[in-house]
Amino acid sequence: MVVINSILLRFTIFVLFLFNVFLFNGCNHNTFDEYPDISNSILFTAYKPHKSWTTPKYYREIYLIKVDERGELFQLTRDRSEEQNPIWLSDGETIAFLRFRGRIEEPFIDIFIKNLSNGKEKRIIKCDQEDENIGFGCLNFFDNLSAGKNNNLFFEEGKTSFYSFNWSGSEIERLFYYKDLGFSFTPEVSTNPIVEPSVSPDAKKVIFINQNVERIKGVMKKSIPGSITGAKRKEIANGIAWKLKEICVCNIDGSDFTILTEDTFPDFSPKISPDGQFIAYVSERPPYRVIRDTIPTPRWLGGGTQVVSRKEGNFDIFVMDTEGQNLRRLTTDPGRDTEPTWSPDGKQIAFISDRSGRNQIWVMNADGTNQHQLTHGDLICDSPCWSPK
Repeated sequence: MVVINSILLRFTIFVLFLFNVFLFNGCNHNTFDEYPDISNSILFTAYKPHKSWTTPKYYREIYLIKVDERGELFQLTRDRSEEQNPIWLSDGETIAFLRFRGRIEEPFIDIFIKNLSNGKEKRIIKCDQEDENIGFGCLNFFDNLSAGKNNNLFFEEGKTSFYSFNWSGSEIERLFYYKDLGFSFTPEVSTNPIVEPSVSPDAKKVIFINQNVERIKGVMKKSIPGSITGAKRKEIANGIAWKLKEICVCNIDGSDFTILTEDTFPDFSPKISPDGQFIAYVSERPPYRVIRDTIPTPRWLGGGTQVVSRKEGNFDIFVMDTEGQNLRRLTTDPGRDTEPTWSPDGKQIAFISDRSGRNQIWVMNADGTNQHQLTHGDLICDSPCWSPK
C-alpha cells in the first residue's frame, strides 16, 4: 500500500508539473522565431504569474509587440527571473536589460544582452564584479539603461554616478559623479542627484532628473518654521524635495550642466526625440486628489491596520524643446500616464497608462492626437522602448 501511495503521489506531482508548464507557457503569446521582423516594434516588461506550492509569485518578463494593425505579441524571456528596463542597442537587433539574481527583496542585478536574430544571450556586467576603472570596489544597484552609437551602453549606478560601457569588449568608464556637477547631500532631507538618465541620439548629451539640495534648502527656509523640528520637519522637507524633481541636461562628460524645468512640479522619465529637438517627459500637476492607503500597524503599536491619506496629482505626458521652452501638455486623462518613448521617426510616442484599469501600452501622435491602446489582456506592462528602426 505504501508503494502504491508513493507511485500515486509521484504521478500526481508529475501531472501538476505538466499542467503548471502548460499554464505558464500558454498559447496566447507567440515564440519569437515565428516572427523574425522586429522593425517598428516596442519592447516592454510585464508581470507574469508563477505558481509555486505555497503562493503565486510575480516577476517581470520581457515582451515585444508589433506596432501595426495586427499587434502581434511575443514573449522574449521565460526564465522566471525578474527582468527590468529592456532597451534596444544601436544595431537594431540586440537588446540589453537588467536581470535579478537571488530574492527580489534583496537582489543582485546584472546587465545582459540578447541578440533577437539568433536568440543568443550573454551577461556583460556582473553587479558585484570588481573593476579598477569605476572608482570604488564593485558595482551595485544598476538602473536606467540607455544606448548610444557604436554598441555603447550607458547606465546610472546608485543614483550618484553615470557610466558608459561598450558591450563589444571595452572597459567600464565612469563619465561623471554627482560631486562633479556640484551636487551635495544633507541629512535634513532625502535626495537623489542623478535619476532616470537618458542619452541623446548622438550620444553627446545626457538628460536626467535631479533634486538640487541648495534649492531645496532655500524653499525649506521659507516654508518651515524654526519651531518645527525632528521627524515632522524631515517629513515636510521630503515633501518639498518630491516637488523639486527637475529635468537637467549636461554634456556626456558632465560639463555644461543646465536645469531645464525650474518649477514646483515633480518631473520624471525624460526622453529626447530622435532628431534631438524635443523632450518628452512626465509631470505631476493639478488637480490633486486624496489617496487613502491601508497599511499594517506594527505589533508594538497594537497591530491591525491604519489608513494613511496623501495627496497625489495627475501624471501626464508633456513635450518641450531641448532649451526647456515651448511646453505642451499631450495627455489630460484622469488616468496615470507615464514612461514615454519616441518612435524612430519621431512622429509618435508610446507610453504607459492605467486609464483602462491596469497598466497598458498606449500610442499617440507626437502632438497628442489619436491616443489609442496597443496592448490588451491581463498583462501589467511597464518600461516600453520603441525599436530604432
